[in-house]
Amino acid sequence: MNEEIGNMLNRKPGKDGKPIARRKSSASKPKKPTRQLTLFDNPDFVEFAEGIRVNLLSNSGLGESSVERDANILIGRVETAAHFLAQDELKPDLDAHFGIDRLNEAKGDSTKVAALILLNAAMLHQRIASGGWLEGIRHLTELQASADPVSEFRFEWERILRHDFQAVLGPAADVVQHIVRTGKTAGLAQALRSVAESAGEIATLYADMGTDHAGRVYNAFMADQASDGAFFTRPPAAVLLAKLALDACGSVEWGRGHKIVDPACGSGTLLAAALSEIKARQGDALPQQGRGRLQRELVQSCLVGLDINEVSLQLAASQLTAGTQDVRYAKMGLRLMPYGPQGNGQIRGGSMELFAAEQIAPRRSDLDFRETISAEDVWSDPGTVVEDAAELIAGARLVIMNPPYSNRSKMGEKFAPEDKKALRHRMDALYGLLGSEGMGAFDVRNSLRPMFVALADCCLVEGGVMAFVCPTIALTSPSGLHERVELAKKYHVHAILVSNQNGNRNMSAKTSIDESLVILKKKVGEAQAQSTQVIVLDRFPRSEDEAAALHEEIINLHGDGILPNGLGQVSSWPASRINVGNWAPTTLHSPELREAALQYAEGLNGALQPLSPSYSVAESGGGGGGYVQPRENRAKPLRRHVPKASGQVLRALYQRQPKKN
Repeated sequence: MNEEIGNMLNRKPGKDGKPIARRKSSASKPKKPTRQLTLFDNPDFVEFAEGIRVNLLSNSGLGESSVERDANILIGRVETAAHFLAQDELKPDLDAHFGIDRLNEAKGDSTKVAALILLNAAMLHQRIASGGWLEGIRHLTELQASADPVSEFRFEWERILRHDFQAVLGPAADVVQHIVRTGKTAGLAQALRSVAESAGEIATLYADMGTDHAGRVYNAFMADQASDGAFFTRPPAAVLLAKLALDACGSVEWGRGHKIVDPACGSGTLLAAALSEIKARQGDALPQQGRGRLQRELVQSCLVGLDINEVSLQLAASQLTAGTQDVRYAKMGLRLMPYGPQGNGQIRGGSMELFAAEQIAPRRSDLDFRETISAEDVWSDPGTVVEDAAELIAGARLVIMNPPYSNRSKMGEKFAPEDKKALRHRMDALYGLLGSEGMGAFDVRNSLRPMFVALADCCLVEGGVMAFVCPTIALTSPSGLHERVELAKKYHVHAILVSNQNGNRNMSAKTSIDESLVILKKKVGEAQAQSTQVIVLDRFPRSEDEAAALHEEIINLHGDGILPNGLGQVSSWPASRINVGNWAPTTLHSPELREAALQYAEGLNGALQPLSPSYSVAESGGGGGGYVQPRENRAKPLRRHVPKASGQVLRALYQRQPKKN
C-alpha cells in the first residue's frame, strides 16, 4: 500500500506497466540527487492531516488552553442548571424579569443568564460557609440534600444579605423570588441542587481563569446587547490596554489615594485586567498574606466600576474578589446607575447622570436651559446613588473603559417609544451641561462614546491617564476632528494600538468593527510636546499570555522598530500632526507610506493640481493625509488595502503643475 502511494506521488509506472510521460527538458542538465516523496510532501494531505489532528485535540480537550478548558467547564455547569429551568417552562418569565421580552428580536437565553447568576451566588455562599466568615451559615451540601432547597437557599441568602454581599447575592435572590411568584419551583429546585454541586469546583476555576472568567460566558449567552451599546472586551485586548495604561501612569503605588475608574464596566473585564497587572507589578515581592491585603485594598479603595446592568455588576464583583476572603463587599466601588424609566416617573441616563453632579461638572451660570431642559429638572436631587458615584469617580488617576458606541437609534430598545425619546432628550440635556465649546462640542449625534470621553476628562486629575477602546474610524473621520483636536490640547497622546490582521481587527467580541486602543495622558502645565507611539499589529494575540509576551516585546524595543515573529511594527508620529487632528497612522501600516500619503494629500506644496473635478483629497484637521473623497460628499478614509506605492491612488487625482517661464 505504502509503495503504491509512493509510486503515485513520484509518477512511476502503475500496475499496468505503462510509464507516465514526462516533459523532456529542452537542455541537458546534470541530474540532481532525488529522494523518495512521501504523503507529507503533498500539501493537500498535510492540510487534511492537520484538520484531523486539530479535531482530535479539540474533542479530547488536549488542544485547549487551561483557560478555554475551564471556561468550557463553566459553560457546561451553567447549561446543566439552565436545562432544569427551561424544562419547567420558565424562559418566558425569565425573559420578562431580564427585560429580554421587550427587545425587538429574541436576544439571549434568559435561563442561562439566571443559571449563571445562581452559580455565582452559590460560589460565594460556599466561600462564606467554608471560611467561617459568618457564624451559623450552613454548607451547600446540607442545602442540596434538603427536600425543599428553594426555601432553604432563600433563608440562608436572606441571613447573609443582612450582613453584606448585596452585589452578588442580591441579583440571585431576586431571580429566586421572581420564579417563586410564578409557582413553578420544581425546575428551580433542580437548578439550585445542580449549582450547589458545582460551586466548589467552579470557585477554584474562577481564581485560575485570569482576566475575566464569567464575562465571556455571559456575553455568549446574551446574543446581542447592542441596544445599550454594550460590547465585551476581548481578554487579550483588555490585558494590552491595562498594561499600556499603567505604563503611561508611570511609577505609582496603587492603593489608597489613587483611583482606577471604568464608567461602563460591564462584567469588570478591564478592572480585572488592571487588578491582575497591579498585583503582578506590586505584589510579586510580597508574601502571600501581603498580596491578599493588596487585593483587598485595591478592590475596596482603588477600583471603581459603574454600569446600568445588575447582572454584569454581579459578575464584576465575583471576579474582583476571586482568590481572597477579606474583601468587604459593601465597601467595593461598584455602583448600579439609574437608567431609563424610574418608579417616580422620571427618566435617567445611567453614567451620564454624573454630568449633573457638582463634583464632576461644576455648575455654570451662563448656560441657557430653555432649549434643552430646566436647571431645576437636571439638577434636582439626583439621589444618593448618583451622588455617591460622583464622589467615587472624582479625582481618578486612571480611567480605563470600552465605552458604548452603538448607534443612538438603538439606545433603550427595551423601553416604550415615548420613553426612548425621553431618554435621548435626557442624554442630550445632561451632556449640554458642559456647554457648547471644548469637550461639550463633540459630535454625539450617532454615538454615546464621545460623551463617555468627556465624562472621563471630568474625572481625571492632572497627569491622569485615559485609556479606552475606540472605533478606528473615529481616529480618522472628519466628524471626529473636533474631538481629536480638543483631546490633543489637553492630553499627550501616549500610544495608539491597532490590529492590521484581516478578520482580527476588533478589540470587542461580537463585532466586526475595526477598533483601536488609545492611551492619553493629561498634560500638567506647559508640557513639552511628545511624539505618539503607534503600534500596528500584523498578528493579534490569541490569549492573555500572548498579549503579555507582545507587551514585553514592545517594551524591549526601546523605541521604533519591527516586532519579532511577524507581530507588527512600532513607530512614532509627531505631535505637530496629532495636535491638528491628524491621527492617520492608524489606517496606514508603515511610516514611509504615511509620509508619502501625507505629501501627496498636501499637494507637494502646491506643485500638484486636480486631474478630475469629481474627486478631491480632503485635509485632516490642517495636517492633510488619508482621505480621497467625492467632491461635495462625505469623506471616505483611504483604507489599508491601498497599494504600497500609495502615489498610484493620488497620482490618479493630481498631476504636476506646468512650470512657469
